[in-house]
Amino acid sequence: MHGASPSPAWTGPAFLSGYWALFTAAVFITRTAPPMSRAVFATLNNGAFFTYASLSMIAHQPDRYWAFTVAFGGTLLALGTFARRREMENLALDGTFFAQGALFVTAGLIMKLTGPQMAIVLVVESVLFGFVSHKRHAWLLEIAAVLSAVGAVLFATVALIDKQAHSLPVALTVCAAHVFSAWHTKQRLALLNPARFSGGGAFRILLATALGAFAVYAHAATQNQSTILAATALVCMASVHLIGIAELPVATLGFLSLALASLLLQPFHGGRALGLLGCGIGAAAWWQHQRRVEIRPYSRLFSEFSDAAIAVAVSFYWLYTQHEIAARQTLAPAVVLAFAIIGLAIRSPGVFIAGQIPLLLGIAAFFDRLDRGDSWLPPLAVPGAFAALAVLTRLRRFPWDSIIPWQVIAQAQGVGALAFTGIWAMYYVPEQWRAVFFAAVACGLFAGSLRRADFYIPAAACAGIALLLLVILPPVAQGWLALTLCIVGFELTRSASEQGRISAKSFPRILAIAMAATGLQLGTRLTYEKHSNLLTVFWAIFALTILILGIVRRERVYRRAGLGVLGLAVGAVFFVDVWRLGTFERITAFLVLGAVLILLGFFYNRFRDFIRKWI
Repeated sequence: MHGASPSPAWTGPAFLSGYWALFTAAVFITRTAPPMSRAVFATLNNGAFFTYASLSMIAHQPDRYWAFTVAFGGTLLALGTFARRREMENLALDGTFFAQGALFVTAGLIMKLTGPQMAIVLVVESVLFGFVSHKRHAWLLEIAAVLSAVGAVLFATVALIDKQAHSLPVALTVCAAHVFSAWHTKQRLALLNPARFSGGGAFRILLATALGAFAVYAHAATQNQSTILAATALVCMASVHLIGIAELPVATLGFLSLALASLLLQPFHGGRALGLLGCGIGAAAWWQHQRRVEIRPYSRLFSEFSDAAIAVAVSFYWLYTQHEIAARQTLAPAVVLAFAIIGLAIRSPGVFIAGQIPLLLGIAAFFDRLDRGDSWLPPLAVPGAFAALAVLTRLRRFPWDSIIPWQVIAQAQGVGALAFTGIWAMYYVPEQWRAVFFAAVACGLFAGSLRRADFYIPAAACAGIALLLLVILPPVAQGWLALTLCIVGFELTRSASEQGRISAKSFPRILAIAMAATGLQLGTRLTYEKHSNLLTVFWAIFALTILILGIVRRERVYRRAGLGVLGLAVGAVFFVDVWRLGTFERITAFLVLGAVLILLGFFYNRFRDFIRKWI
């Protein structure tokens, strides 16, 4: 090789080929060595030959180096076929030749072909490896198929980036080949049910989704990208019924997410936004009514919620970018109720639940506009939306009720309605009417608890707020109206609580005591401010009133409270009024108190046996 005259170009490879053929023949002839040792020896022999032959080819014939690599790989593939037929029991030997031959053939083609051409070659290899992977060396051929699939996507992506000729058709061909590979893999692994999920199918669909999305990004006009991606998502979802690949709905979610990202990065366009919103709702509805894909309820609900979240994000984007904060406090609740009604109409819990997210914008606007002196009506949209959602949640007719805590959700919505109503009342209801407002709400909820027992505790809470306001705010005459409303609402549910239909335990008794105590302090404060000399007279009249109420309603708490107030009035007459009041006031106090005592004595003598049982 290093003589005075140069050797021919074929001398070096021919010399190396002789040794390689000699050692390869030894691999097949020798039967005493373990199979794995023979495979390792063959690998070392192939590696040594290719390394030294590569040095010679690069030095003398670099233009034909790719052909040499392909030819050597083809030779190894032929030897693999020979080894398989000669020694069926030796899996290591033919697997070694097959793997190395595929590697050298692929490397040689990469040296020669351009990006789009190489993408086609690699995807064809991937499909072929998938076809034969079930016959022998399944794990090895499956790995080769995966690597070829990844390589095809990479070469197609590079072609798209460089905007090479025919890059878009090549990318679409690679995507179609990956979908076909996924279908074939699922057919091979689950012939009776190709709609079930598989790892190989999911990986190939993921590759096809990524390449398809990048192709849209590289070739489609910016303003049309979201529309094309959304349409592709619907095509993927519809194709499930044709080819039965369960992973395609996952691709649908990917395309919808990318369409949303494209929409958010562009100036708002009503038509594109409306189209994507419809696609999101349609995809969520598809999960509810399809029977092709077998999936667990939790996974189905997650998928449905994810698709619905795309539509919700579009509405959120519309509210945030196209409307001022003052308008959001009414528009956001309206959007939420629209989603709730749509969710009920298509029986989609995902749309129903995800559609409540835009209410966050309404809440932010609610707090922002509270102290601006605006009209009192728009802020009511937020608590009204919470109340409507609580009602709609109780009226729902969804599947999978057992896996969704609807009762907890409805209670949380009810609490939200009460909380925001209370905040609204503190800003927009005059101070003297606040207790009346909460008492009216409590009365309405008490009435509603006759049909829905879970309304009772919110009603008691509103009544408690009304009573607290009567205690801490300055006394006003409207307080008697508030107290009356609380008593009327409370008495509406007396029979229901006695029959056990309302599981409020000690709530009725505590509320009765609170109402009696609040009435006493309210009347005492009002009387003391305007007619302090008639305080004992008020106590006597109040005691008589509450005693009569206790007798009529058969409520022991009222009767005992009335007797306590009556004792207070008697003590006040004899120990306070006789010393500090004038003649007219003392006479009036004694007359009223005497009349009350006489009336009570009459009732006691007339209904002695019954009153003893009650008291």
